[in-house]
Amino acid sequence: MQKGKITLSEDETVFTALQKFTEAKHIEMSSSGKGKMVYVTSLNHKKAAKNAGWLFTVNGKQPDVGAGAFTLHKNDRINWHYSHF
Repeated sequence: MQKGKITLSEDETVFTALQKFTEAKHIEMSSSGKGKMVYVTSLNHKKAAKNAGWLFTVNGKQPDVGAGAFTLHKNDRINWHYSHF
């Protein structure tokens, strides 16, 4: 996955940051659901499966809410990774 910085407005979420980043870098991303219940179904052409999918950390910690519910703060670092569970 690519690294980079993006500029966000106040009260943006991990998911809106992902949308902006993937659009700016021309990376494929698809999702299902919306708002706080959004789920990333594919990223960079790697699709979620029955027992695997895309997870994220913010500043090295995995939040207990989804990407559409986690509000970011200045200088937060997001890492998306594919994991089996």
